[in-house]
Amino acid sequence: MVYPINGSKVPQRGATHEVEGILRIVEGKASKFQEGLLLAIQSRVAILRLTWYVNVVDQALIMEREFKELMKSNPKRSRVESSQQGD
Repeated sequence: MVYPINGSKVPQRGATHEVEGILRIVEGKASKFQEGLLLAIQSRVAILRLTWYVNVVDQALIMEREFKELMKSNPKRSRVESSQQGD
């Protein structure tokens, strides 16, 4: 079928399955990235329940920057957080 307004075709049924497959890959990439984060950052990102890779990376970078600032301002906490990261 062709739309009368812009002449484009209606997507075929197979296209929907292809898009769903791509979305699963993107969500898997986001999960893998999130699993590789420091635990202190990972737990904060997990709360947001993000599925898009770019959103996970964006939030992780923001939280990493804030985490570093926190560690600079509170050296005692830095030692405690570091000891919890020893996986």
